[in-house]
Amino acid sequence: MLHTVNDIYAFLIFGLTVSMVMFSTFEHSVDLIYKKIMHRRKEDCSTAQQLGVTCLAAYTAGAVGTVISNPADNVMTSLYKKKAESAMQVGFHVMP
Repeated sequence: MLHTVNDIYAFLIFGLTVSMVMFSTFEHSVDLIYKKIMHRRKEDCSTAQQLGVTCLAAYTAGAVGTVISNPADNVMTSLYKKKAESAMQVGFHVMP
């Protein structure tokens, strides 16, 4: 549960950052797949091929989002539990 304005800001910054990374990864993955793997424009592909490209790009974006969000979750948890007073001190408390 979020208790202070700082918690709300931290939650919004974390959520917004991860969402932007995932969206950007998805869009770049779609472009890369069509240009480098399919060697066609989207309009020239069948519906099944477009669905496959979308699923592969979404899987890639989810994997990148997981890699990005795990360390950020550790930072947020450490700050929330007040093990650290600032983000700069988190490294000392998260790392064993």
